[in-house]
Amino acid sequence: MRTTSNFHKIGSVLIITVVFGAAIFGANSARAATTYLEITPVADFESSGEMGGPFTPASKEYQLKNTDVYSLYWGVDVTVAWLDIDPEQGWGELDPNESVMVTISLNSVADTLGGGIHTDTVTFTDMTNDEEETRGVSLTITAPPGELEVTPVSDFESSGEPGGPFTPSSKDYQLKNIGGKSFYWVVSKTVDWLDLGPGTFGELDPNESTIVTVSLNSNADLLEEGVHTDTVTFEDVTNEQMYTRGVTLSIVHIGGLWIDPESFDVEVTEGTTLEEILTIGNDGVEDIQFNLRTRETSRQVLSEPLGSKSSVGAVGVFEWSDKIVLEYAFSEPVITSGAQYDMVTIAGLESYERTGAPIVPVRPATVLIPYGKEVTSMSVISLDTRQLAGTYQLPPGQKPYPLSYQGIVEPTEPDPAIYGQSAPWPGVEYEEVATYS
Repeated sequence: MRTTSNFHKIGSVLIITVVFGAAIFGANSARAATTYLEITPVADFESSGEMGGPFTPASKEYQLKNTDVYSLYWGVDVTVAWLDIDPEQGWGELDPNESVMVTISLNSVADTLGGGIHTDTVTFTDMTNDEEETRGVSLTITAPPGELEVTPVSDFESSGEPGGPFTPSSKDYQLKNIGGKSFYWVVSKTVDWLDLGPGTFGELDPNESTIVTVSLNSNADLLEEGVHTDTVTFEDVTNEQMYTRGVTLSIVHIGGLWIDPESFDVEVTEGTTLEEILTIGNDGVEDIQFNLRTRETSRQVLSEPLGSKSSVGAVGVFEWSDKIVLEYAFSEPVITSGAQYDMVTIAGLESYERTGAPIVPVRPATVLIPYGKEVTSMSVISLDTRQLAGTYQLPPGQKPYPLSYQGIVEPTEPDPAIYGQSAPWPGVEYEEVATYS
């Protein structure tokens, strides 16, 4: 609080008159017109640079000075994320005639700004006397021109036989603007057996991308055998940039092994022979190694390389055989997991159940033996095998009970002698059940 004092002397007595009230309010009114927080310099903070930085200058210092005879509290504030204040708390106290340096600086967020002029206002506040003073901030960012990036860099290569299909049938290319300004793009080709899409032109803003698919159309199915080529051109028409990707379609008649006739039936009586001619050809472009066997006797009739665009005649000698060959194909196994056990089943097969042993699928076979013949040996040849991934606990076969049984049916537990071994179960490829006449 300030007071106004009047001094006068009467005789030897000094009279001091202190006036309060209106005089005090008058003093406060005069104070409001005075700035006690002095901010220097008066210049704004102006910086510039290319997009991504660096920017020059990166910061500007301002001196805050208390010109009053009383202490005061000050504060400073900005409104954008790309400016920092030092000291970080942004406020403090100044004694009379005391000063402090405040630095306004650009931070890493400024590196992410796009091209153009970015502005803000720094506000300095004398919180004690409720006064404000501002300085402008201007950041001018020069954006580089747009730049087209086309990925991948590999060409589109496809192949197949005349009439198709061709593999692969299409290829995607990404067009991306890795520059600082937008641009217009266009993509083109020269042949009628290629399609481009979904669009062939457009505009890309900075960091924006689009996909162009180069694909073969139905006209490719009409092309003749040979190598067909074209060039796909990707163009940034704004900045006159151009990129190309080659297209190669190789149409080759691959062909392969052929036989004539495709099949024939023979009937050979016991003690006789019969000859049939089978022509085997290769209309492909690569040699083929082949083997010819008769299923009934497993006798190898011919084994040799067959060159491309060639054929050979084979004479099959069919004799009466004492072998009977049965061939089976199996479906994919189905695994049904329960609370305790996992059941493995195959469509069309029955279950092999032995008391206490794992239940597995089995294929029963009944073979009709010709009159006067006896079975001297049997063998099983696996043309293909399948190993199931994972570990499974197969349920044990249950003890059979007659229908007339009236007692308690006890569940059969796994036989530890079987379940405890590491060898496969049942350990044999076949089991002869019985022979009937």
